[in-house]
Amino acid sequence: MARDISSFTKRMANQGFKWPRNQSEVRQITKQQLTWLLDGLSVSDTTVSRITDKILPVAKEWQQRPVESIYAVVFLDAIHYHVRSEGQIVKKAVCIAIGLDLDGRKDVLGMWVGENESARFWATILNGLRNRGVEDIFIACTDNLTGFDTAIHANFP
Repeated sequence: MARDISSFTKRMANQGFKWPRNQSEVRQITKQQLTWLLDGLSVSDTTVSRITDKILPVAKEWQQRPVESIYAVVFLDAIHYHVRSEGQIVKKAVCIAIGLDLDGRKDVLGMWVGENESARFWATILNGLRNRGVEDIFIACTDNLTGFDTAIHANFP
């Protein structure tokens, strides 16, 4: 069921909000503008479940897609978040791999959530990239986590 948001759109315009026209402008949305966007909108648990059910197959397909065979540079790093899990706040690591191919195009190769950032977890990620088609990485940029170089050389000698 579609929802009429014309009054919401008018209110946003009256408050000086300009809808972004491209990806660069989307990145520049301020916290205040985001607050305006969410004001008065609520989402039920059922709606969240329906959205999740539609997004998960697309996300899984993206995660398993083939990638380039050679990358000039791959940036490997993690960011740590506090998240709620089973009623408790726990720390999780989101590991990300961004590749720069031989034509200079950037590609997010994947994002993986783990309990923490470790060389063992990275070895699993790198093995997965190899299984998806990456044959060689010329330069791997890392934060020099202990054992990271061993994990890289084990998968890309």
